[in-house]
Amino acid sequence: MSAPPARALGATATATATDSGPATDSGPATDSGPAEQAWPRRRVAAVAALLTLGAALVRWLARPGRPMWGDEAFTLALVRYPANEIREFLTHREVNGGSYTLLLHGLLSLTDALGVEQLAAARGLSALLGVASVPAFYLLARRLAGERAALLAGLLLAVNLFHVGYSLEARAYTLAVLLVILSSSALISLLDEPRWSVALLFGLLAGLATWAHLFAALVLAGQGLAALTHPRLRSARGAPLGGLALGGALSLAVMARSAWGDGGQVVWVGALGWDQFTLLLWRLSGGVRLLLAPVAMGLGAALLAMQRGGRERFLMALTLALLLVPLLITALVSTVKPMLVARYLLVALPGFLLLAALGVAALRRPALLIGVGVLLAGLGLREVRLDRFGDPLWQPIDTVAARVVALARPGDVLVVSHPALALSLDRELGRLGRGPGPERASPVADDLLDLHGERRPPLAERVRGHAGVLFLLFAEQPQSAQLRESLAAVSEVTNDESYGGVRLLRLERR
Repeated sequence: MSAPPARALGATATATATDSGPATDSGPATDSGPAEQAWPRRRVAAVAALLTLGAALVRWLARPGRPMWGDEAFTLALVRYPANEIREFLTHREVNGGSYTLLLHGLLSLTDALGVEQLAAARGLSALLGVASVPAFYLLARRLAGERAALLAGLLLAVNLFHVGYSLEARAYTLAVLLVILSSSALISLLDEPRWSVALLFGLLAGLATWAHLFAALVLAGQGLAALTHPRLRSARGAPLGGLALGGALSLAVMARSAWGDGGQVVWVGALGWDQFTLLLWRLSGGVRLLLAPVAMGLGAALLAMQRGGRERFLMALTLALLLVPLLITALVSTVKPMLVARYLLVALPGFLLLAALGVAALRRPALLIGVGVLLAGLGLREVRLDRFGDPLWQPIDTVAARVVALARPGDVLVVSHPALALSLDRELGRLGRGPGPERASPVADDLLDLHGERRPPLAERVRGHAGVLFLLFAEQPQSAQLRESLAAVSEVTNDESYGGVRLLRLERR
């Protein structure tokens, strides 16, 4: 099989509509890297606007009103505390997601005053970041893959169930994806036209991406490896090396701090196995297995295009690195410490979809390209409608809330082992219209993210005088089990149920 022509790959080195001659490896970069004719700016702006509108519509129609799950509840419980306590928690206990947590804390200080429900505001922020990722990805793909491939790449991201799903959750994943996309664009600009302002921008974006999610550092590693193939880096001085050094230093600082405060956040991850890889590929494809074929085609096309050398080699190397480096490093590390979790690798989705777009663009014939693009987008929308990823099975908080009300009796007290679980339970009780349930042992607002917080009196004092105790806990927290055992010394366990990661016990006074 011969190498696809440069225009099919969208590979590099031509002028934009306003340039008078071809770009060279030593000349300044253009806004688009393809050998096909670059679109006028008005058309590019119109396409970006349409993709943004479509992405917003898809996310607005997808999964309205789904129950809050454990990780979301943890985030929302954390952002309720004063800024100084949040900073202390992010510094000493869990650095991961810090940039999103502080951003959400600032947003809620505004939306609370307007009476906006907390979960709606938090999910709205994630949706906004997810929608913004689509035009940003389209503009990045223009520089990497050409006009037609970029249009398809933006369309695939707009309807990808993996991305849509996490655009609707109060978590940091969509912020990390957006920052990865923006940092990749900044890297291209930095290497094509070295400036210290762009170097600073790239370094900050890379550091913030890692602070949004630690796995974004793996994308930064891929960016650094791809930069080695740029023809200018061999003679680069100052800005390019400074930008890469700054991004690396900030990311390493975040990762080192996270490792120092590691509280066993990934101890639940299972040993590395093929089932994890197949699940990851299914998630990256948005449930559209047919998408794996153009990804394989794009992988081959990019490898062939790299043989041409020059700036095109760098662009194809960056495209490959955005997907392959995070996957390979994660797999390698997981042989020692398992951490291959599909959602952690959402940051590799841009690279996956870029390869898919390259594979479809290699078809060359406009009618065939349009037909395949429409088919893939339609299948993506179908998966969004069916939502076969579903709600997390290990956190059925709606079932737990209904069962709490069914078990509650007059004089009972409800003890929840974690304020995040309490927050999701309270909201779900209200959403189900089942009432507040039994009396709570202590208000959520006075809880710390710890069973043994200094603010709270001993648990035995809080439940004294009550007829019974409903104890709701995260099964993986050993301190919860210890407190349950201490209560059981003076009580009899008359009910013990598990709902995924949530355990519900009823303790009767002897």
